[in-house]
Amino acid sequence: MDESRWNTRQTDDETQKYLIDFFNSVSSEPGFEELYHSLNNEEREKLHKMHEMNGNLATQPATQ
Repeated sequence: MDESRWNTRQTDDETQKYLIDFFNSVSSEPGFEELYHSLNNEEREKLHKMHEMNGNLATQPATQ
C-alpha cells in the first residue's frame, strides 16, 4: 500500500494558514463574539495553540 498519499502535512499547513487568515480577518467584525462562543472548548484550545505558534491570531473577541 502506498502511504505517501496519506502524507497530508502540506495540506495541514495550508488548512492552518487558511484558518489563521480567516480568524484574523473576522476577529474585528461584528458577530465574531458569537462565532467565538459557538466553538467548543477543544476548538478554542486549538485556536489558542495556533495563536501561540503564530503570534498574531486573534483568539478572543475584542471587548467594545
